[in-house]
Amino acid sequence: MESFIRLTSLILVLLTLQGCVGLAVSYPYGWNKGGYKYAVVDEKPTTCTGIENFSGKPSSKTVEDNQTTLVYKKGYVWAGVTPMLIIPIPLVLPVWSKTSTYICQDDFLIKASGNGTNIVAAYCGVLSERGSFPEDLGCRVENVK
Repeated sequence: MESFIRLTSLILVLLTLQGCVGLAVSYPYGWNKGGYKYAVVDEKPTTCTGIENFSGKPSSKTVEDNQTTLVYKKGYVWAGVTPMLIIPIPLVLPVWSKTSTYICQDDFLIKASGNGTNIVAAYCGVLSERGSFPEDLGCRVENVK
């Protein structure tokens, strides 16, 4: 009877696991958008005032002649690996502050740049999203920025 309970428990645990084997790699990336006179969002030019209204007070703000620079520092950029063996085991470290920089001329956005964390993950689960045993064992590869 005891072996039946153990076997049943093991089967129930295995059936409820999703993404139980895999690996995720986290690494820094940078982005840079510029060379445009006026960024357009919802058919209106993006302004530094609009960015401040949306994102809140910047970490630093400099105004020089007709050029304004807004710098936001929120969170960290992470690097490392996360093996997934039934549960994820994050082996990652913060490598620097996550920043976004916006440069405006005459209050209109002309350049934006920043950095962040990119995550590439590959994993396999016991069941598919439909709750059945898939032919590929539910294996997936994802790239998340």
